[in-house]
Amino acid sequence: MAALELFTQGECMSDQRGRARRDDKAIDTSREEAVDPGLDLPIAAFLPVMEQPLPPFDPSNLSRYVWREIDESSRPLLARLDPGSRRAYERLGRVPGPRRYELGSFQIDEHRFVSFEAIPAFGEVSYSEIAEVPPGSTAPPEKVRDGDSPSPLMRFLQLTDRSVPVPLVLRELDDESDAPEVERALEGRDVVDSLADLGRPADLRRVDLRAALEAAASVCSDAGDDVFSGNYCQSKGIWHCDSAARTKLTRGSGSKRRKVSHSIIAACNGSTRLEHLFRHWDFWNAKWTWQAVYYNDGKWHQQIPSGRTWYWQHVGSRKRRREIRIEAFQGYFRAWTAFYN
Repeated sequence: MAALELFTQGECMSDQRGRARRDDKAIDTSREEAVDPGLDLPIAAFLPVMEQPLPPFDPSNLSRYVWREIDESSRPLLARLDPGSRRAYERLGRVPGPRRYELGSFQIDEHRFVSFEAIPAFGEVSYSEIAEVPPGSTAPPEKVRDGDSPSPLMRFLQLTDRSVPVPLVLRELDDESDAPEVERALEGRDVVDSLADLGRPADLRRVDLRAALEAAASVCSDAGDDVFSGNYCQSKGIWHCDSAARTKLTRGSGSKRRKVSHSIIAACNGSTRLEHLFRHWDFWNAKWTWQAVYYNDGKWHQQIPSGRTWYWQHVGSRKRRREIRIEAFQGYFRAWTAFYN
């Protein structure tokens, strides 16, 4: 446990040294800037590499671990597995890393849900707020305003009543847990040292989907560029309005660390795949790596059907370098992406 504490503290020190005080204007940050490893490494970089044995392959584990692509460091671990597990991992192209824990998924209305997770080995708690909207049926949700992205602990307190216990890991790993408004919301709540899923069924609010039918339906028309930019793009942090038809795109926070990655994607004439990622120090292989954010139903990506405009806001507990990767398998997409605190 001491090594994990040292790792978390060390990466926090690295974040503090590497924070840049620059403008959040809309600039091209599609790829991160090179980082001098001598200046940006956590204390864990100087500790011995820890080997983590791979568990036998089990499809039910897809949501229980974080995953990394198979590379040379994975080969010796794969060689020690039974042949069936080894072949299954090779077909998947990934191997499991540290444990991931689902802390609860809460339905807000017919089309929106919020899910919470913890990855203690990364010192990370986070949540994803997602809207899966029927085709041609809705105006975009309200514009993103300051205060619309509360920390993971605060969002959990907002969504749950006082009968739901609060996971200790949320309080311990959330950088804003000692903010006065969070402490007030936490008063009288039971805090439990548990990693159980605390999601509860909800009485879903019916959503009026009659607004802006014409605008939503015409995003994939010849004039869809202007329709998308006028209805969905907004100025927030490091943002990009890619309203022209595209088939593949990566946007990121570049050299800046942010807590939130946010996307609004319209898929046209075919489905579109979307990933939210953050960069972290791979404690087991002693290198920086990109980690995809878990979506739901055993998937680490959002698969947007043709003709739909879906939303995904991911809020982490710490400032990290973040990316959003988008690819259309058929057709094209239009996108708004943003990275902010």
